[in-house]
Amino acid sequence: MSTLKQLILLRISSGGNISIPCCYQCAGLLIKTSTQSINLESGKGGKNMEDRLGRKITYLRVSVTERCNLRCLYCRPESDSGAGDGDCGNSNGGLGAAALDNESFLRIIAAAAALGVKKIRLTGGEPLVYPDLAALVAGIRAIAGIEEITLTTNGLLLAEQAGQLKAAGLDRVNISMDSLEVTRFAELTRGGDLKKVLQGMAAAMAAGLSLIKLNVVLVKGVNDCEISDFATLTMGLPIQVRFLELMPFGIGAEMGRRDCLSLS
Repeated sequence: MSTLKQLILLRISSGGNISIPCCYQCAGLLIKTSTQSINLESGKGGKNMEDRLGRKITYLRVSVTERCNLRCLYCRPESDSGAGDGDCGNSNGGLGAAALDNESFLRIIAAAAALGVKKIRLTGGEPLVYPDLAALVAGIRAIAGIEEITLTTNGLLLAEQAGQLKAAGLDRVNISMDSLEVTRFAELTRGGDLKKVLQGMAAAMAAGLSLIKLNVVLVKGVNDCEISDFATLTMGLPIQVRFLELMPFGIGAEMGRRDCLSLS
């Protein structure tokens, strides 16, 4: 197997993420790397993928777009042209660099399912800005072998899409929410509307997209005072909260060690 194939399979392993720029390579590699013939119509005939420790690879994250309607402090520079409603400087309808259509995504996922993948997580960017997301979810649901479809979102557009996504076959959502205080939330996300995110969370619960998981990136001296508030929010609701560390790369690295919250 070539080094490129090994790197992409390693990226897929243990819930790896296929980003938009490498989707075209992955489409071919997933279909060709098995030592057996893969029948994409039936989802049968493929050999299961394993990582270097011999663990079967059953979980695949797919970034459907690089676009995002927020510019979170630790994620994107304020001037990033990939955020907001811009088209990332491309002529493909604003989907992001080398974006794929639903048919191409489904071909990749069908190939992955034939190789033993059972769980798909749709991410971005912000996946809810991807057009025809419900149709993509419905297509994934129809693929033999796929047992669970989940979505990671900032929640801004969730209120208007939760029902149709559930009807299409989405099982569950993770919502990124770094503060329960309106002003602090707007500062962390550079303009995000907390009310819309809370409405999206309520709509997801009403639609049956639960258990909902909240992803909270802790920034020292900024939102670490809200840990107990998030814990209280989950009481009596089908919600779990997960506190995530500030990752020391990209914009997070520029924020420096002073912003990282130690568990020690």
